[in-house]
Amino acid sequence: MATKWGICSAGKVSRDFSVAVNLLPSEEHKIIAVASRELTKAKQFVKNYKLDNTKAYGSYQQLADDSNVEVVYIGAIHTEHYKLTTLFLMHGKHVLCEKPAAMNSAQLDEMIRLADKKKLFFMEGLWSRFFPVYRQLRHELDTQSLGTVRYLHATLGSPITGVPRLVKKELGGGSLLDLGIYLLQLACFVFEDPPIGVESTGSLNEEGVDEKVAITLHYSGNRTAQLSCDITMWLPNKAMVCGSKGIIEIPDKFWCPTSIVKDGERKDFPLPKGEFIERWFNTPGFQYQAAAVRESLLKGELQNASAPHKDSTLIHQLMDTIRKQIGVHYDADGPIPNSNPSYSVNATSYSINAQMIDFGLVGCNGDVNCDEGVKGDLDSDVNVGSDDDVKMDSNYIVNGTADIKMNGKIDDNMDSKGTRCQCTLKTIN
Repeated sequence: MATKWGICSAGKVSRDFSVAVNLLPSEEHKIIAVASRELTKAKQFVKNYKLDNTKAYGSYQQLADDSNVEVVYIGAIHTEHYKLTTLFLMHGKHVLCEKPAAMNSAQLDEMIRLADKKKLFFMEGLWSRFFPVYRQLRHELDTQSLGTVRYLHATLGSPITGVPRLVKKELGGGSLLDLGIYLLQLACFVFEDPPIGVESTGSLNEEGVDEKVAITLHYSGNRTAQLSCDITMWLPNKAMVCGSKGIIEIPDKFWCPTSIVKDGERKDFPLPKGEFIERWFNTPGFQYQAAAVRESLLKGELQNASAPHKDSTLIHQLMDTIRKQIGVHYDADGPIPNSNPSYSVNATSYSINAQMIDFGLVGCNGDVNCDEGVKGDLDSDVNVGSDDDVKMDSNYIVNGTADIKMNGKIDDNMDSKGTRCQCTLKTIN
């Protein structure tokens, strides 16, 4: 019996996904409904892409109420993903949600918990993971044909600042959420475990969203990923994985690749072609993702091993951290913590240098810089930001005490002792 798909949104990415699904056997996949906020758009979508016997709905609620729909592909703008995923899960639908699945990790956590509670399949649309090239890369990594992999380099950039959703804050704009997520998913795919340090710099537009971001991820065992995304110019858009025994290169469009090169030897994986012109690069590759969803549903799985919940969670946590570092804040993140209240506590001083990756530099017997312009000397009052006690890392709490006046913020993650700095600490000479 065919998997019965509902398509949420009649936009461009939904078009690409639907066209790709129609390349799959009709006895396995059937798009039975398309929903848009405007009925005329849904009807035109059905007509344009020859979706025979497919219902057109003028609201997402109607799609949620259709008891024949088994799984919904959400192709709406990502500022709506949390609300729409919740809607469909609450109505008993499995969900494949386009990336980024949420605006932040807090939203994603709630989505995953709801899917688990309802015993429904949920997956972020990390379509890269399902291309044959990624399967080949996984094989090379698992068999250790490259030896010990210690370095990943990848870039993704295109001059697309003319697209409103990429530059407007209220639309969730920015290079990180749109392009950088592909870089981060690749790093998670290659190294698997979470990084122990994150460093990033970025350039923001007048809206306060990132146009470009450069990221360095530090992993245990002296492993590193260097990643760059940009919406103002072209970048090489390729990836290189380097190990002690060799190098693998994904020479073009690493996020939707059709070829892989290992130590100079190239292997190609051509895509099937349909009757419709591709809107973007290699969009027929959406069929790999759709086929994987069907496979998971037939097995009764609530997540797919190639794009598991833990990877999406890590990716969103990394994006949260990077946005804090470069200063991007969306309405979905909630209000910026109040910087006015002041408190006085005792905290231990230090006698070594340590670098706070997220918020500034802590130096031996010197100044503390915790955000822009907030600094002081540990021998007197130091503005470090928080709401209560400061729990400092044992790496640099050594001896002595100082009266620390906390005014501002480090982060909003509370523990039993007050606000705990989430920054990764690295001892420096």
